[in-house]
Amino acid sequence: MTLRKIASKIKNAIHIATKPNPGPPSPIYTEKNRLSELPRYVPSSSNITGFEMEFPDGLSFIEAWKEIWEREIYSFQAETTSPLILECGANVGLASLYFKKKYPNAKIIAFEPDPKIFGFLKKNVESSGFKGIDLNQKAVWYENTKLPFFSEGSDSGRILEGPESLCVESIDLSEYLTTKVDFLKIDIEGAEFEVLSKIERCLSNVERLFLEYHSYKNLPQVLDSLLGILKRNGFRYHMHSLLPMPKPFIEKIYHGGMDVIINIFADRLEIND
Repeated sequence: MTLRKIASKIKNAIHIATKPNPGPPSPIYTEKNRLSELPRYVPSSSNITGFEMEFPDGLSFIEAWKEIWEREIYSFQAETTSPLILECGANVGLASLYFKKKYPNAKIIAFEPDPKIFGFLKKNVESSGFKGIDLNQKAVWYENTKLPFFSEGSDSGRILEGPESLCVESIDLSEYLTTKVDFLKIDIEGAEFEVLSKIERCLSNVERLFLEYHSYKNLPQVLDSLLGILKRNGFRYHMHSLLPMPKPFIEKIYHGGMDVIINIFADRLEIND
């Protein structure tokens, strides 16, 4: 054995001996793995937020937690300690509770039409101990009426008529946009363009808007029209694709019948050169 090989072996041995012991995985890491491995659509619970939360599907819950609590995609700097936040499509409450933790004095109005999911939402808000969250078991729409609603069972329920559809009440979103809204979150599984196009006149009162755009493969795409609404109303936007296709000309990827899912972040900040 050459001197170089001997020196290399000694160096590697020293490196291994002095390498810090990583220790056991963190509780959050362990909990994330546990939730990801739960069987789909089986109700469970977790205290990963610091308080007990219940949910109908572990995988959709932990994926939403990663976005909202870990990566903080909804983080914003409010001009007041008590911002008004409207959450359209509240699901089990991860976003509402994130906002409340960030701004304890915030006034939050949350809408969730799915009766089963709303039950989880109500329990989770009560479990958190946070006050000032107004819960509404209604779908967001452009008029007060009743609508057919398909319950997917976790985070993808939507307005849709079919043999298994429920009948849910809806609210006219414009009624909540008569004063300044610091943050408007709209995640309503495909109804976003229909709603915004009808209430466009009220968007001048909205400071920041998060919008999840859904394109169903059997329906016309309206992303250009949606972005036009934002542009006409003085918003600048940034987009994240949630359904990337590495080779879109060769292999199409669909999720729940959708071929495009995009997170749109819109505000009125000007970009400085």
